Amino acid sequence: METDTGCAGSQRTRLLVVSPDENDSLSVRTLVTTGDWTIVRAAGLADAIQSAHADDPDVVLAERHLSDGTWTDLLEFFNSRDNPPPLIVLSRFVDDRLWVEVLNLGGFDVLAKPLERSEASRVLAMARLRGRMHRGGDQARASATGV
Repeated sequence: METDTGCAGSQRTRLLVVSPDENDSLSVRTLVTTGDWTIVRAAGLADAIQSAHADDPDVVLAERHLSDGTWTDLLEFFNSRDNPPPLIVLSRFVDDRLWVEVLNLGGFDVLAKPLERSEASRVLAMARLRGRMHRGGDQARASATGV
């Protein structure tokens, strides 16, 4: 597990990149040029679960096929927890079937490798917004109800 902490701050977005290929997290680092992201790399499913137990991610970017599972295993893990983060699937082979499967199972979106800068930046920004709104809404409801 590898972390890029960037600059400190309470509004940082924690992005968990789950891929056996270190180049995937390096590609993401070039897209995320502002200092308000913390990028954590996990090489596989078990590493991602361990990382999530340590600190819940705001957004997850996961390779379609992992050495010890698949993106659906990761989605199932996060969906079993409170406030699951948006999960984006990363794959060299993207087609309508994969896109429909991801959306039908509750994933956020699909990105093709190699990452196209404008599309990947847009998807990450939208996932971040969704993750913040979802978590912020639950926090606001909890404080309003005293829970």
